[in-house]
Amino acid sequence: MAIFRFVGAFVSLLLFTLSLRAEPLLIGRGDGQYPPYEWMEGKAFKGIHIDLITKAANNLGIEFSIINLPWSRGLILLKQGKLAALTFMSKNPERNEFALFLPGNVLSTTNQLLFRLKENYKFSFSGDLNSLKDSSVGVQRGFSYGEQFDSSNLFTRHYLKKYSQVLDMVLLERLNFGLVNKLELLYLFRGSNKLQKIEFEAEPINQSDVYLAFSRKAGTNKIAKLFADKINHLKENGYYQQLVQHYLSSNQKNKP
Repeated sequence: MAIFRFVGAFVSLLLFTLSLRAEPLLIGRGDGQYPPYEWMEGKAFKGIHIDLITKAANNLGIEFSIINLPWSRGLILLKQGKLAALTFMSKNPERNEFALFLPGNVLSTTNQLLFRLKENYKFSFSGDLNSLKDSSVGVQRGFSYGEQFDSSNLFTRHYLKKYSQVLDMVLLERLNFGLVNKLELLYLFRGSNKLQKIEFEAEPINQSDVYLAFSRKAGTNKIAKLFADKINHLKENGYYQQLVQHYLSSNQKNKP
């Protein structure tokens, strides 16, 4: 009897997976450029998130297509069930009403970290903002780093247009710290000796998970679970870390 139950469950899963091939899964992404996570180069989608989704879908035998669209439009279409899923989506109570955020479908964890000039120990970050008292911190204009950091008067924030300016100001010792998304900075300056002159603080200022979030209205519960299991497996077997190392390498010819 147990054997028949197993065979029945296997056949049901197989039929479900085969049915998914009839109509490609439509996945949306915001039209911003966020290397090394995801971006467009010409007409091609690139990045860690894109490769991770592609690998998971290929292993599951699921056909899919990705469309680029304004973020606000993507949220509306996901809510309406016209998109099966949306990439690079953070979780909050409002979005949880119309989107599925399964733990296995975390595409990446973004870490906002302070960095300083190596061997410059005038200030160090303990995890408590009080340790930054009277220091100067360079940040990229137009971004939030968490309510506590954004509203603090313990230190001076200097708003700069680009990460390159933040890095240069720290290297010139005009700022005590720079605050950046670590992976983005490492990607932008991969192969540069500038990175050898800085050191990241261990404790993040802000940390958040971003998901491949599936539409509740589109009835994607089963497929969301399949993706979650497969993406989680790809992280456990080292594929995700291989992708990170690939994109941070100055030589990106051989993709894992």
